[in-house]
Amino acid sequence: MAKAKRAATASRASRTKTKTKGKGKAKTRTKEKAKEKARAGLKGTGKAKEKEKAREKVKASGKVKPKAKVKAKVKAGVKAGVKAGVKEKARVKEKARVRVTPSVEPPAAAEVYTSQVADIIRGRSRESTYRPVTVLNLSLARVRAPATVDELAPAERTQLALIWHPIPLEQVLGNEEFGVEVAEVVDAMGTLRYRLYGWNFGVGYLMPPEGMNVVAFAAQHDLEHWNLDQRDLFVAMDRAMSAPGHGFQQPLSFCWWDDACWKALAGKAPGTVGSEPHLRQTFATAMATRA
Repeated sequence: MAKAKRAATASRASRTKTKTKGKGKAKTRTKEKAKEKARAGLKGTGKAKEKEKAREKVKASGKVKPKAKVKAKVKAGVKAGVKAGVKEKARVKEKARVRVTPSVEPPAAAEVYTSQVADIIRGRSRESTYRPVTVLNLSLARVRAPATVDELAPAERTQLALIWHPIPLEQVLGNEEFGVEVAEVVDAMGTLRYRLYGWNFGVGYLMPPEGMNVVAFAAQHDLEHWNLDQRDLFVAMDRAMSAPGHGFQQPLSFCWWDDACWKALAGKAPGTVGSEPHLRQTFATAMATRA
């Protein structure tokens, strides 16, 4: 019995010892693993520090890795694009401002019309078999666009007042709707031979220096043909109107070159053609009324 007990006790002791040894080994393995992890962690920390140091060195040296270079270029490009966009917007705004407030005013409709008519008259062919019997050397002088009655000579004041009767000259002169112009027609010696009046659109009167004995009349820019005695005068007036620099703006066509038109006047009684009889009667009535 005693032997059996001792054997059992020894067996339990042996198992207990074996268990204790196993636990010790397990603990040892656990400690070793922990140490290995710690060493690995230290190594990892060391690598991270080394990488960080390497980056600092690169920054200090001014050398940027390819990826950083690309990023820097993209960033610079974005900034440049923004600046360019701002400049472009400013340029567009400036253009818009200039268009809204142009430095040169566009020509008025009457000016455009007048210019076009003048081009048409200048472009007409002067081909004709006619040669003047009396050669007149005439030119325009003292061309004006009077704004008041005080700017007119006494004879001009009288003639225009009768032509515009019953409208007062004060309502006519200086009015852009009418655009009245006045000129003297002088010969080579500077002697006054005729007075020329014109206004919108294509009205013209050729008058003597004094009185109301109308010499020629234009409606819609073309001077009417009344008698054959006008033809030499029309040759001289066409030359005078075609001369540069006289300043008379209203285009008037003194057509002397239309042979057929002049031939048609042969045999016509004086004072019976076109507007001539009507104008003479109108002026006579105006003069009687003013008297």
